[in-house]
Order: sequence, then structure tokens, then C-alpha cells
Amino acid sequence: MRMLLMGIVAGLLVSLAWAAPAPAAEDQAAAQVAGLKAEILALQNKGRLGIGNLQACERITGYGAYIPLPAAQVAKDGTLNIYYEPGNWFTRVTGGRYVFQMIQDIVLLDAKGSEVFRKNEALTIRHDTARPVIDLYVYNNLDVTGLTPGRYTYRIVLHDSYKEGTAAADLAFEIRP
Repeated sequence: MRMLLMGIVAGLLVSLAWAAPAPAAEDQAAAQVAGLKAEILALQNKGRLGIGNLQACERITGYGAYIPLPAAQVAKDGTLNIYYEPGNWFTRVTGGRYVFQMIQDIVLLDAKGSEVFRKNEALTIRHDTARPVIDLYVYNNLDVTGLTPGRYTYRIVLHDSYKEGTAAADLAFEIRP
């Protein structure tokens, strides 16, 4: 009985020794991924702040997960859902934490280009995380109740709090009667 028990223990040790290289391969892959993320952050930090993939949406559920409106139109008592992806924001790495902050202004223009509404510092986008954020999406909801039906432009102005830079993007839309 004693020899049988030793055989089982020896078999477990052999199995564990055989599996030992796998975590090292996983560690190597994790280190490669971390290195690539660091390179991406360095490129983002050098790049110019931007706004991409600006969309009028029926529904927004996550990064790259939205249903765009077939036409950028909204009923006169409706809400316009707006999706966009900031690009090249500056991330500070301090004490193992990844921190970034952007401030968004909103400007609403009528068909003639006249300002109908402005809200500076309408949204603060701030992250302080243990892991770098590589991709980010932002959504805005614009309640158009009380606005006259017609064509408008929704302007997003984005300011990076940690590096000099501002980006702007326009979304043309229509309020239906």
C-alpha cells in the first residue's frame, strides 16, 4: 500500500513538472502584450488629439458596438444619441497608474451656422486605472425638445488636460417635425 501511494505522488510530480513550461510561455506572452501596450501609449502620447468615428446612433452599447441611424434625423421631441472615439489622448504613467483626462465642450449650430447653444466643459472624461486604456468611446445624448425642426450641426470640441491640443468634429443632423 505504501509503494502504491508513493507511485501516485511521483506521478503527480511528473505531471506538474511537465506542465511547468506553460506558465513561462504565458508569462512571456503577457510581457510581449505589455510591451506592445507601452509602445501604443508612447505613440498615442506623441500623436495629435483627434475625434474619430462620429456617428448618430439608434443605440450605443459599447466600444464599436452601436446601431447607426440610417439618416441623422431625430423627431422634434426626441433624443439624438451621438457616438465617437477619441484618439491620441495623453496618458500619464505615475506610480503604476495610468491617468488621462479630457474635457468636452458642446456647440449646437443652426443651418446658417449661428450658435444656438454652447456648453463649455459639458463632460469630463477621466480615467485612473491599473492598466492602460488603449481604446475609448464616448457617447452624448442630445434632447432636442423645444428646438425648431430643421438642419443643425452638433460640434464636439475636445481638450486634452495633459498635453496641448484640441480637436473638433461636426455631426450634421436634422430635427423632423
